[in-house]
Amino acid sequence: MVSPLISALLGAGEQYMADEDASDKLKGDIIDAASKKYFDVELPNQKAVINRMKEVKDTISNQYGDKIADIGDNFGFYDDGNIDNARKRIEDFIGATADTTQTFRKKVEAMSPEDFASAFGKTSMIGAREQSLEDRETRVNSIFSDRSNMRDLLVSPDAPKGGIRGALFGRRLQPQDTIAARGRLESQLEDRPVRVEDRPDAKSLFDIRAETSDLTTGFLFQPAPVDIGSENEILAAVESYRGFGENIQRDPQTGVITGMTFAGNKAVEYNAFKQVMTDLGPSYDDERGNVAMTALVEAADQKLKAQTQTVIGDLIFDGYKVLAIDEKAGAKTIERADTTYTSTGFKKEFTDKYTTLEEQQVAIIEYMGTLGSKSEQLYFAQSLPSINGDSSFRQSIINSIK
Repeated sequence: MVSPLISALLGAGEQYMADEDASDKLKGDIIDAASKKYFDVELPNQKAVINRMKEVKDTISNQYGDKIADIGDNFGFYDDGNIDNARKRIEDFIGATADTTQTFRKKVEAMSPEDFASAFGKTSMIGAREQSLEDRETRVNSIFSDRSNMRDLLVSPDAPKGGIRGALFGRRLQPQDTIAARGRLESQLEDRPVRVEDRPDAKSLFDIRAETSDLTTGFLFQPAPVDIGSENEILAAVESYRGFGENIQRDPQTGVITGMTFAGNKAVEYNAFKQVMTDLGPSYDDERGNVAMTALVEAADQKLKAQTQTVIGDLIFDGYKVLAIDEKAGAKTIERADTTYTSTGFKKEFTDKYTTLEEQQVAIIEYMGTLGSKSEQLYFAQSLPSINGDSSFRQSIINSIK
């Protein structure tokens, strides 16, 4: 007769093996479901997204050139794989500058690799996604090939780990643990977010400086202009600057501006000042159509002086100064109303570099070409001095504009 104890032990052993088989089946089902989801759905979808991004970039490259296509890639313009969206993002990006598509393309294609990376980043989102895919495949293969790690992922963290209970039941998966076990496995198989740390802010585009001539370094890109106000609003804002107020007429009863009459070359100066205000306007716009006019006028005053009188007096001419009224004796009426300058001659550093009159003219004309408008160029030319009373050099530069 078989001992009751032996029968009990045999029954417990059979149950133990049955439970082990059930646990193994649960594990197998979870692994099969997770692997099917990864290999049949997620992996093909991830590859398809990358392929669509590549197709969009190729289309953009054919239309706008490789450099602009790289900008779109670096800024993630192709992430949704939609060519119409990509074109709009490219056009909006360029549209935020004062450039046309053609001038923008010309500028970026002339940039050095270092300047391009500084302006637009150097991480391709397509390349980052490809690297993420490769990393994921390596990680998934490692998980599926490591049985011990797989067991640890599936078994509940609360399962016994030590002693006899840990040895007998620590590897067992219970039916109530199935959902949590599958979640733990899938969380290890899922894609990781693509991180890009070297992408600059799009607004930093307007901080990029470039050698625009031998005389100065300017900004490569300018923001698109904004509405800085009506003519009367601009006149009211600049009234206290540069003697403009002397040329503005107001109604004596209402104080409303009724007109302006600029004498001499003051009109040229006003037009240049207004153009600089327009150039700087986007930096003083709150994106709701409100312009900080007081700050804008002050900035325009400083910029116009920096690009005109400062360049002339610091880099080109010695003894550069405004000609006083009593020094204009014998001048014609219109000339006496002009703001004119005199000097004692070219700076030695300037003539050492530009030895002939023609080279000196070319250097100045090339610099003027970097200024934002004809009005700024004409104001610069009219601000050039006579040299010991001889204004022929100044006039030759003025004639080059007209």
